[in-house]
Amino acid sequence: MNRKGDLTAEELLGLILIIIVLGLVGALIFQGCEGGEDKSKETFLRVVNDVETIEPEAEGSSLLFLETETALVYFEPEKDKVTVDVSRTTIEEITATLPVDLTIVFNKPSTCEINDQGCVCLFRENTYEPIIDTDDGLQRVVVPKNPICRNIKPTLSINNCAVGVAEGAESYTCKNGFVIERLIIKNARAGVDDAHYVAPSRIALQLKREGNTVAVSVQ
Repeated sequence: MNRKGDLTAEELLGLILIIIVLGLVGALIFQGCEGGEDKSKETFLRVVNDVETIEPEAEGSSLLFLETETALVYFEPEKDKVTVDVSRTTIEEITATLPVDLTIVFNKPSTCEINDQGCVCLFRENTYEPIIDTDDGLQRVVVPKNPICRNIKPTLSINNCAVGVAEGAESYTCKNGFVIERLIIKNARAGVDDAHYVAPSRIALQLKREGNTVAVSVQ
């Protein structure tokens, strides 16, 4: 007969199983909280591989995951920056005295080593330089920390660089390449106006190879 407070073998086994289950649940929660950046990197590299390996005249698909304030940026050959201009739905709720025609600039990182090829980069952990007044109007530069970049031989085009649900915006105009972003434009335009798109974390990309160009479309 067991003394009061002693555990039976069955009770001890049940306690051990509960501890194991709680440990696994905790590990999964931690991985979900900490793994966003790695998931963005993993799917970014997979997209690059899918673009490079798609056969001529073939169609394919790829899945991109974007953590908050993350972007896939494509730089055309010989171009040192990509710019994004926002067409706004309304300017009635502007809260700053700055003009609203602000251009967001993504400078090509030095890790894009081959200038006569296109380059695809994953921008993450960004900061934003102060707004400056240039001959081309007001600009703000997005500065990524440790961007991941890959030169690619096919050139890329996109049907629409505005991805997601519009919040005070009608369209994006991308020049010298394109940007698929999640909440970078929103933060870069903070203090100017609230005009941007909110992209989902998972973005399905459709690919079609036509000669040396891969056309990218977003569903």
